[in-house]
Amino acid sequence: MDGIKTAIQKAIEGGYLSDKNYGDIGNGVWIYYPQSEAPDYYMGWKDIILDPLFWQSLGKALGWDYGDFQPLKNMHQMNVWEGEQWLYEWHRFIDWIAEGKSSDDFFRDLLST
Repeated sequence: MDGIKTAIQKAIEGGYLSDKNYGDIGNGVWIYYPQSEAPDYYMGWKDIILDPLFWQSLGKALGWDYGDFQPLKNMHQMNVWEGEQWLYEWHRFIDWIAEGKSSDDFFRDLLST
């Protein structure tokens, strides 16, 4: 879980949950609301990594380029993401999981580059 926890911490540094009061991120995050709003709830890491705002914040924290990101899909076809590297990385994560690999290994690999 070290890779996932580190990725969540990085996303928080990048502004994830900046509009909420949140607590300890053991394997997720407790969200605290004032009494006038929604009740408090817990977001587990599986909920967090499915949130587009998590990926956008992680990208901000890691300095992903939002300018001209266009990875090659193959030699004859471009897979253009129009500067949205967070979306590319999210799709890469989904492919990683579909291959039966570990979520934690993905984030460890992602954060080591």
